[in-house]
Amino acid sequence: MDNDTRWNSWFKEVEVALLNRRKLRDWIDQHYDELGDVYSLLQQDREAERSYRDALRREPRLLNSYLGLAKIYQREEKYQQSLAALDSAARLDPGRPDIHYLRGQVLVHVGRKD
Repeated sequence: MDNDTRWNSWFKEVEVALLNRRKLRDWIDQHYDELGDVYSLLQQDREAERSYRDALRREPRLLNSYLGLAKIYQREEKYQQSLAALDSAARLDPGRPDIHYLRGQVLVHVGRKD
């Protein structure tokens, strides 16, 4: 194989990689919060919190990340932070019953009935 053929092949590979980079980045942004779910299931709350926060930096409309954060904060008895995460989730999908259920649980812990 001559040098021209090698360079043309290399440029073609780079071109394909650059074209697919956007698709890969979009997929990563959509699924990054799932890493937080795995950490949460393993009860590694610090890592889960970091993953959810990273996911929200990538895509601020990831409802699952807000719910994951709310559950972590609830377990850690950080009720105000849990309520803030639930408020963010409710803004994204106000009709989801699990958001309101979790919010009710947190409010009971802080002694509110609203």
